[in-house]
Amino acid sequence: LSLSLGQHHPILDGNVKRVLARYFMIEGWYGVKKVENQLWHLSEQLTPKNNVTEFNQAMMDLGASVCSRSRFDCEACPLNSGCGAFNAGKVKEFPHSKPKKAVPKKSCHQLIVQCGDKVLMEKRPNSGIWGGLFGFFEFNEYEELQTFLAQQGLEADLVELEAFIHVFSHFELKINPHVLNVKKIPDVVNDKQLVWYPLDQSIEVGLAAPTKKLVKQITAIV
Repeated sequence: LSLSLGQHHPILDGNVKRVLARYFMIEGWYGVKKVENQLWHLSEQLTPKNNVTEFNQAMMDLGASVCSRSRFDCEACPLNSGCGAFNAGKVKEFPHSKPKKAVPKKSCHQLIVQCGDKVLMEKRPNSGIWGGLFGFFEFNEYEELQTFLAQQGLEADLVELEAFIHVFSHFELKINPHVLNVKKIPDVVNDKQLVWYPLDQSIEVGLAAPTKKLVKQITAIV
């Protein structure tokens, strides 16, 4: 309305938001209602009663041509003497970008049963992450791993390897690997869901990326 009819209406397009955010060093992303309301309040205070059309057009032009997001020209800006971001040397920091969505973080414990140059793997369910691939025994909690060892009659004499993060598109998984060395291979060779995988990788089975990483790490230790 201010541009078409010359009425006293403040304007707040993306260019004007950027000018105000830098000039007043407005904290926060202007997609947040509180920050947007703050910018509207400033725009209302600054918009003159006369020559509204010219003022609003000048603000939009200033944001589009001089106070652009990345190719700003502060030296040519007529408002630089009072601009908070310019005088603080923080023009690149304003306006604040949209905050990145926090990535969920999960963790698990993996049991690597090793006998000489072979490690025991199980085939994962077809559904879920790494579906149908072979990997090490996985537990949500360390206590679950200990319970599993007790049920199998195995001593919990574990060697802990350094934990690492595997990043998925929608979450991060911290993997805590534990190695259990056994002197002889238990009789599980007839179980199609289990395989004694040679560290020289002489057989071909589908492995998840973290499993491949651990195989290389164990091979370097042996």
